[in-house]
Amino acid sequence: MTDEVQNTEELAQAIDAAPVEETEVESTQPKKKGRGSKTQQEEPSETAAEGPFLGQVGGDLELGIFALTEGAVIPEFKTEESACFDLTAVIKTGDQLKIVTHAQNVSTRKATDKGVMVQQGERLLIPTGLAFDIPQGYCLEIYPRSGISFSRGISLNNCTAIIDSDYVEEVFISVNNISGGSQYIENGERIAQAKLVKLVETKIRVLDKKPAQKTSRKGGFGSTGTK
Repeated sequence: MTDEVQNTEELAQAIDAAPVEETEVESTQPKKKGRGSKTQQEEPSETAAEGPFLGQVGGDLELGIFALTEGAVIPEFKTEESACFDLTAVIKTGDQLKIVTHAQNVSTRKATDKGVMVQQGERLLIPTGLAFDIPQGYCLEIYPRSGISFSRGISLNNCTAIIDSDYVEEVFISVNNISGGSQYIENGERIAQAKLVKLVETKIRVLDKKPAQKTSRKGGFGSTGTK
């Protein structure tokens, strides 16, 4: 065997014995993302939804607010974790505010430089001077403020007020006085709180028969006891 043939056979044996490096082939299938993970191919989501009402900046929903009267206070969240923003009374001297007396008489009451008086058992509409551009698919819910409700007995007549997205006029706060005496509501006083709430689209279906009982419940109005 010549030296040339022997060298060729040794080279072939060396190639066969050498380790083969595997080349990673990138899959064309989309990778599954874990919680909080992000693939390199993932594109950032749209920052704004189309439509005249709805806008998003950095993932935050926008609520449009327009001051209708001078002195109207644009609300703000007081802390980073506040669920609601406060609504402020806009009461000017000489304003005639709509009121329902304890005798159920509908009338008006003139505001003074001190504000407007609400007697025990009366109901009063307080202007905010604000109109809201509520995104479609949402509503604005208005609640009593815990401080003024507990300390002075000023609450809301309807417990929770609902402002629909297609209402674009001035928002009034319907308050009542459940204290033991008269109360004054002053201009610039924060009298309620509100938040934006997403709606669940609901279709109403008429049933042919009464719904079947789903649990062991029997009756209502305290049927499960008090303790």
